[in-house]
Formats: sequence, C-alpha cells, structure tokens
Amino acid sequence: MKRRLRNLLQRLVMWIDERRYARPLSRLVKHPLRAQRCLLRNIVEKNAETTFGRQHGFTDILSVADFRAQVAIQDYESLRPFIEDQASLGIRGLTREMPLFYARTSGTTDRPKDIPVTQDTIRRYRQGQRLYTRTIYRAIPQALDGRVLALGGPPKEGVLDCGIPYGSMSGLLYGSLPRYLRARYVLSADTLSISDPTQRYHAIACEAASARDITLVAAVNPSTLLRLAQVINDNLAQIIEAIALRDSARARELSRLASRGKRITFADLWPGLAAVTTWTGGNCQLYLSEMKQLLPPGTPLVELGYLASEGRLGIVIDAIANLQIPNLRDVFYEFVRREEWDNGREEFLLVDQLHSGETYYVFITTPNGLYRYHINDIVEVDGWHHATPTFRFVQKGRGVTSLTGEKLDERQVIQVMQELTAHCINSPFFLMLASKSDRCYRLYMESCVLDPDELDRRMGTINLEFRAKRDSGRLPAIEVVPLAPGSGEAYRDYCIASGQRESQLKFMPLQYADQCHFDLAPWVMRPKHVAA
Repeated sequence: MKRRLRNLLQRLVMWIDERRYARPLSRLVKHPLRAQRCLLRNIVEKNAETTFGRQHGFTDILSVADFRAQVAIQDYESLRPFIEDQASLGIRGLTREMPLFYARTSGTTDRPKDIPVTQDTIRRYRQGQRLYTRTIYRAIPQALDGRVLALGGPPKEGVLDCGIPYGSMSGLLYGSLPRYLRARYVLSADTLSISDPTQRYHAIACEAASARDITLVAAVNPSTLLRLAQVINDNLAQIIEAIALRDSARARELSRLASRGKRITFADLWPGLAAVTTWTGGNCQLYLSEMKQLLPPGTPLVELGYLASEGRLGIVIDAIANLQIPNLRDVFYEFVRREEWDNGREEFLLVDQLHSGETYYVFITTPNGLYRYHINDIVEVDGWHHATPTFRFVQKGRGVTSLTGEKLDERQVIQVMQELTAHCINSPFFLMLASKSDRCYRLYMESCVLDPDELDRRMGTINLEFRAKRDSGRLPAIEVVPLAPGSGEAYRDYCIASGQRESQLKFMPLQYADQCHFDLAPWVMRPKHVAA
C-alpha cells in the first residue's frame, strides 16, 4: 500500500513537472534565437546598475551586436575583482541579486575560482533537476522505484571571510533534487561532508553496501564510482563487520558474496539497479567500459548533462540516446569554430548558426554574472531537435587537461616548474602529458633533477581538484621521466618541420599524450643513465 501511494505521488509530481517545465521548453526549442535574445535582454536590464553593468554601458545595449560591442570576452581573472568586491564589500559588482553561496573550483592560478550562486541560480538548478528527473522517469520509470545512491562533493566546504559559505557544485546539485527523491537518498549530508577523503569513501562504502534496494546511482564522474567499488572490495571485511552491528541479515548476505572469492560488483549489491547517471562524454568515456562490468547486464548509463561550476549548460532530452540541447532559458550562448579560435580568428555564432558534425568553443552569459565568459570547453553538434542543435561535450580547450575532473591548466604547470627548477642553471625543457589510456600524468624533463614527491605536493597545492583526486586515489602520482640532453632542441626542430613558424613557435607544456606526435621514446634516459 505504501509503495502504491508513493508511485501515485511520483506520477502526480511528474505530471506537474511536465506542465510546468517540459511544455515551456518544447516551445523554446522551436524558436531558439527568440528565446536567447529575450534571455539576454532580461540579464542586461536586470543588472544594468551593477558596477560591471555601468562600466560596460548595459543601459545602451539593445541587441546582440550592441552587447558584443560593449563587452569583451571575459575569463575568471577579468571578473575576479568584481566577484571579490561583491563578496567582501557587499558591492553589487556583477549582479543586482547578492550571492548566497559560492561554487569553488580550481582556477588557472594558485587561487581557486569562487563562482557566485544567487537564489535565482538555485531556483534554476532545481528546475533543471526536476526536468532531468522527469526525462529519466519517462524513459526508465523503474529507476525511481527504489532508493537513490547520489554521490557528490561536500555541500559546504567552508566559509569566506564575508560569512558566505562555499562548496562544490555537485554538493549543491545533491540538495536540489526533488524532495520526494531526497527522502530516498542512501547517503546523508553528514557523510558527504566528511573532510578526510579516505574516511569519507569508507563511510560511503558502508552506507551503500548496507542498502539492498538501490535502483538509481548518480555521480558526476564515473571515476568516483570505480573508486567506490575499489574501496568496497579492499575493505570488505571491515564493512561487513560494521553493517552486522545494525543489520545482521545484510551482513550475512555480503559474507556469502565474499565467500565466492570474486570481486563484488554493483550488480551483486543491487540486482535491481535500473540506471546510472553520470558524465559519458569527453575523457569520461575512458571509464565507461569498466563501469559496465560492475552493473547488471543492460543497465543504461544516462548522460548527466553538460554541467559546470559556472552553470547547467545542457539539458538532456533523451535518456536512452543521451541527447542534450543548450539550456536556452538559463544561458545565453555564443560559439566560435574550434579551428578558427585556435588560429586566432573570432567569428561568433549563435545557436541557430551551428552545423552538425562541427566542433565549437563555448562562451556563456548567465544570470549569475558571467558575461561573455570563455569557459574553455569544446562541444560538438551531433544533430537537431526542432530548430535547436543537440550537442555533446568533447574536451577542455587548449592548455587544459582533465582525466578525472581535475582541470589542470598549463599556467599552473609552468608556475610549479618555475618554482621547482629555480636551482637549474638553464631553463629545462619539459612536457607534461596526460595519458588517457593509463589515466595518469607523466612529466618528461631534460637535464634537471626533480623530486617527484615535491612535484606532486605543489601541484596539489596550486590545483585543489588535483589534490582531491590524488587524496581519493582517483589519480596516481605524477611520473617523472628524464630525457637526454638535446631533447628540447629536437622537439623545437620537429615543431618547425611540422609547419610552425620559428618566430611564432608556441610551446605547449601541457598536452594529452595522444595529441603529442613527437616521438619521445628515443630521448628517454634508461635507469642506468639516471643512476649515473
């Protein structure tokens, strides 16, 4: 009877969400340019009397062309003074509405980015989450029959000097799901708020393993779920012992699974698991085949959507085909073709000017004060839904790599290397390569001795996401590979022979390994050379 009433309530909520959120969206996708112009006008008018708005003549902006003429492309560092004045002095620097929260993520320097989150931002996120839940329900209704294992960062990690809290966007998402779903959460907010990564994963593993009826698992990055599976198996005896104190029957079930002598999978723990929602694009694809081995056969991996600390940038409209569209009602988009931006050309396009099969850099304007913001993401258009393109995240742009969500920036690598090689007579040649196949970083370096532990420590200091991934075990330590003298000159000659002009030679210190075509193998020093 209780289950029947719950399902009836769920159908009622989905019917309400269909009328309130889905139907208005179905109208927007037929006229995306009209929706985008209306959104931009609302953002500009609402924030015209902010410091940024006055400096950039928001009151004179009447069109997209005016907006582009008045506002140059921004990044976080150009907006940081406005954000800090808003946080520390209470000045309405970027938005008329003052932030209630800051989503903290790694910046391009040793200072983190604190993205302002207003009450309006939270409202929009909640609406987006309800729309996403409805999409899952329509495609996989059984996914909402049982309990939900939702993993995210701590909802609150600290407090700024001004008294406003900051934390992870995944923590904010955790709290923005519909109330009836939050009532089914396996994990408590206290568990996710444990600061020590080892203790947090152990607590999550105990609570997750003790639950029988999980039908939906949600995590932003699939590497988080692989790590959870590893923690469960590596600490199985302790977990069973802890569960036995409150549920002896479940402890006996787990003991029988352990007695088989095989690693326990999510299929063993939760045979009724109906769906997993996570990122499936970009480098997250590296983890999907391994993920599928943990699940009951045929369990769908549903794209979580194009999400960033800066906002919800994509809306999933098909949970089976994993199709998503731009978030037309919350984000104003501009795009530049990938090859044009990389070659210094800037022809900005709107949502109706894109083409299937092409890749673009994304520039966003949002109600929370990010104006013409270069997020350094690359997306690919893979189809159309009415008059609106569908797209997928491909990767971070040039100068940024990410294997597990750490978003390492070449400026961070350069800063750390300058600090660590200050004792060297000459500036050494180095390349930091992110290996997708091995899921690790390798630093190839010529003619300079480096302490790998210190490299790892300093990289974690300058990039908080890197440190978090290292602490949780999702990233191994950086491997330092010594190169023989002359390797830097050889690399330079290779770049020139490949078509780069000597006077305009651009050294890329941070790359993905599969995008670096220079053969490093002949220059790698063998252990005997290192010892010498």
